[in-house]
Amino acid sequence: MVARRGGCMNLSLRIASYEQRSASDPHRSVWVAANAGSGKTHVLVDRVIRLMLSGTSPDKILCITFTKAAAAEMAGRLHGRLGKWVVLEDSELVQHIRSMGHREVTADTLKRARELFTLALETPGGLKIQTIHAFCERLLQLFPVEAGVVPGFEVMDERSSAELLDLARRTVIAEAETKGNPAMRRIAARAQAEAFDELLRTILVKRSDLSVDFDYLRRKLGLRKADTAESITDELINIDSALYDRMIATLEQSLSTTDQKSAGALRCAKAGDADALKDLCLKKDLKPRALTSILSKKLRTAEPWIAEALEREMARALGLFGKHATLDMLEATEALVAIAARIIAEYERVKRLYGRYDFEDLILRTRRLLVEQVSSAWVLFKLDGGIDHILVDEAQDTSPAQWQIVKALAEEFFAGAGARADLARTLFVVGDRKQSIFSFQGADPTAFEDTRLHFDNRIEDGLATVALNVSYRSTEIVLETVDAVFKSALARRGLNARSDEDILHQAVRTGHAGLIEMWPVTLKDEKPAYDPWLVPVDRIDRNHPARKLARQIAETIARWLREKRWIEPLGRPVQPGDILILVRSRNDFFSSMLRELNRLGVPVAGADRVTLNDHIAIQDLLALGQFVILPEDDHALACLLKSPLISHAEGRAFNDEDLFDLAQGRGRQSLWQRLAASEALKSIAAKLRRWIAIADRETPFGFYSRVLGEDMPSVRQNILARLGPEAIDLIDAFLNRALDYEQSETPSLAGFLHWFTSAETEIRRDMDQSSDVVRIMTVHGAKGLEAHIVFLPDTCSLPDDRNEVQPLMLPASEGKLIPFWRFGGGVESSEVKALRDLLREQRLEEYRRQLYVALTRARDELYICGYTSDDAPKDGSWYALIKASLAGERDAQGLLRRKGVQTAPPEPSAVAPNAQASDEVPAWIAMKPPRELAGRDWINPSRLVRKTASAPAAAMEQGRAFHRLFQLLPDMPAGERSQAASRLLVRRGIVGDRARRLAERVIAIIEHPDYAAWFEGGGLAEIPLMAELGGEGLLAGQVDRIVVREKDVLILDYKSDRAPPKDVAAVPLAYIAQLAAYRTALARMFPHKTVMAALLWTEVPHLMIIPPEMLAI
Repeated sequence: MVARRGGCMNLSLRIASYEQRSASDPHRSVWVAANAGSGKTHVLVDRVIRLMLSGTSPDKILCITFTKAAAAEMAGRLHGRLGKWVVLEDSELVQHIRSMGHREVTADTLKRARELFTLALETPGGLKIQTIHAFCERLLQLFPVEAGVVPGFEVMDERSSAELLDLARRTVIAEAETKGNPAMRRIAARAQAEAFDELLRTILVKRSDLSVDFDYLRRKLGLRKADTAESITDELINIDSALYDRMIATLEQSLSTTDQKSAGALRCAKAGDADALKDLCLKKDLKPRALTSILSKKLRTAEPWIAEALEREMARALGLFGKHATLDMLEATEALVAIAARIIAEYERVKRLYGRYDFEDLILRTRRLLVEQVSSAWVLFKLDGGIDHILVDEAQDTSPAQWQIVKALAEEFFAGAGARADLARTLFVVGDRKQSIFSFQGADPTAFEDTRLHFDNRIEDGLATVALNVSYRSTEIVLETVDAVFKSALARRGLNARSDEDILHQAVRTGHAGLIEMWPVTLKDEKPAYDPWLVPVDRIDRNHPARKLARQIAETIARWLREKRWIEPLGRPVQPGDILILVRSRNDFFSSMLRELNRLGVPVAGADRVTLNDHIAIQDLLALGQFVILPEDDHALACLLKSPLISHAEGRAFNDEDLFDLAQGRGRQSLWQRLAASEALKSIAAKLRRWIAIADRETPFGFYSRVLGEDMPSVRQNILARLGPEAIDLIDAFLNRALDYEQSETPSLAGFLHWFTSAETEIRRDMDQSSDVVRIMTVHGAKGLEAHIVFLPDTCSLPDDRNEVQPLMLPASEGKLIPFWRFGGGVESSEVKALRDLLREQRLEEYRRQLYVALTRARDELYICGYTSDDAPKDGSWYALIKASLAGERDAQGLLRRKGVQTAPPEPSAVAPNAQASDEVPAWIAMKPPRELAGRDWINPSRLVRKTASAPAAAMEQGRAFHRLFQLLPDMPAGERSQAASRLLVRRGIVGDRARRLAERVIAIIEHPDYAAWFEGGGLAEIPLMAELGGEGLLAGQVDRIVVREKDVLILDYKSDRAPPKDVAAVPLAYIAQLAAYRTALARMFPHKTVMAALLWTEVPHLMIIPPEMLAI
């Protein structure tokens, strides 16, 4: 059996190698359909290397990838392989080159191969391996005039784009509301504020593909141009009077109340009352009535003709009601698009005003530049000399607009002067229709197939198609499961262009013992384990199916790690980094899974995407900011007290009982006043006062950094203990946003809080296997990743199409999309129902493609489980599709298990387990690090001043106020100095007689005639000074005051000693050394001037000039 498996493996490798060599042939254009795990990145690298090996200059190759990470991985692999070629022996290098399919290897070939690494590095601008957005940005920067963009424009991130879009939205809506815009009134009658925002967001995201061809939409919806609400109502009451008279007479003869009521409704309808007919045919929820509710059983039996007549009339009326509802929806859609168009126009105006564009603009404007504008031919002609080969990665995720750009670039390859006989210009596309799951970003499987046909027709020799079906990733048992699942026509629908095309995979890793387990579905309990009146309505109960399954998975993983369960294909125990848990969305199960793993101490990464604004740690920091700005904000203070930022005076967390005791019975006192008056909580009040003082003088970044780092254990450590390591990552991201804000805005804490909360900030994490932790990801986020062990817990539900807020985006001509705002809950025309069913089927097709992506992430083991609050999984769900395809008996617990036999040796790269970290925590981890000391080569004059004891905080604040007054007042007119000093001191909390005395003392010194030379003539205050002092080292300090005059330079240093020395000889040596360092530095800067230094004793006051001989170094 071993030999047979080895033979199968060798055959699979030979097939895979042949397919890859065929795909990487540099002399022909190739379209590659690559199954998951088939080595497409390897083929891309081979293709680029073979192109360069054949003589193509690196700058003539354009490789377009889907993400920055993919571009970086491909560039890394390319440079890594070329770097190895430089040092390989000739025989080894020949083998490497031939393995790619390059048959003729000569001495010149070897010489060229060794030069490729240098060529790739020295290519101006580097190899063009980049995302489509990066390429478009570069192109627009090269042709700004032709593209109609602002030269030197800036590309906005998602947050900046959202801010400008929100500004445009508010501007347009405010104007529409002020002027009583009828479109706005129509929308307001149908949607609340949140629903309106969601509607606009959906349309604005698709603005590059937006069509406003409402005549096309009318035809699609079965509406004639002449159809109006009045005409449809007229048609509705245009009845067959004779038939109505006959029905009314028959119904009135019945003794049934139902029949009598129906007769009255028909009589009113005959008189022209459309509402009466509506009440007859529709229930209160606007759903059609059953015939049994308007016609008694006795009359249906006695007079069968009336049942048929009423059914025909109801069908006619329902069709017209549906038509009226469709018209109402169409008119609301037109109003919505009209408002959206004005917002888009305002958004474009603001972007151009600031010279900024978003990622969607890069695609839209590049498409316009290359396809639509008169200058397109000129631009393409200029580009034609720079690109000879185009490679497109992850082609299934390319949107129609992006395909238009690729088509325009490649068009010159095969037509006119661009199709040169002396040069083979090629196109290489690799993708997998089965993995097209990014429709929300514009990916379209139909466009993928249409583009293949387009190039096949355009290329003279045709487009070679190569299929990569051999998987290097998964074991046989995993791939057999994938093939079995998609063997059924239902599961296969939407994966391939032809629904009858089989999906087959071949495994290279034959002989490795893969494992498939299908767990029974986790169902809801019969009765809740709590009193529903005593818990919050939005609480997820511990026995909710999602919580139960999360707990089961977490306990299973914890047991594996504790017992060191062996993974046969790897030849080692399982590690946290081997495990990947895939979900369809970040729902309640996602958070429950994180919580359960953390509870059991299993190392787990946080969410792959997190909205900063929504995380509890960030909300705590926002509450802190809101409190220090407005201490009377009771809600902010309450949130702050309950957060990890504050500990109770007893050393524990502040709980609800503590907060209740503090808040109750306080009357009209604010919570802060009550806290400040509490003797038991005075340490907390002191800390909050200190934080308020820090906020007054620090930037937002400085404030939060100081708060998070002070004390030991620090606030940051408290957060880590309470909220876990994920919170620390998010806090660091929050601090980075504070720095971003300070770089673009005037720093203020209030401004930062408003800026931060005005738009959502999403953080994306790189979830590769660089750290040994369990990963929980969405299927979209895991695209391109793999794991030895994969759990699929979110398998029992179908895509939710009950959301009536988002408009249907219907396909229109030229790849455009036209919105249709469908209201829920009412009667629906057959045309609208058909469109909705079509879009629902498209969502289901992508849902099944997501299943393919999820299954193929697993290398060795796959665990299928699920949870539902219903009695069973939905028909057509992932769980139902997998269950229908897996044969085998379940055990007593309902577990289905399929396991392969290990006959091959373990994978060499996975035999040695990672080094285990020590459980012992060093003592220094809980200690606050000491302040870093200045290096011996640096002289910091301020640190030369030694004091026997630290000055009180009030004295320190007064000293800082002194320096600020001496900095600002000398340059002011004498009459304004007193008021300016008072304002400055008030801001620093110094008021009353103390402030008056301080201001008078400073002004008296400045205006003293003996000191005039030092405070007149445009002196410089608080000047940073850095200089080389030769053999003495490097100076870094700040001089209180420097006056540069025609023949000399004056240095003045303020000292606030209460008992200053009476003569120069008694001045402390540290003060002399400080001035000596300043004087030496300034003497080097002004070699032709005399440098004088003096000390100003502010308590006396007295100005003491230090003789030059005392300052010699």
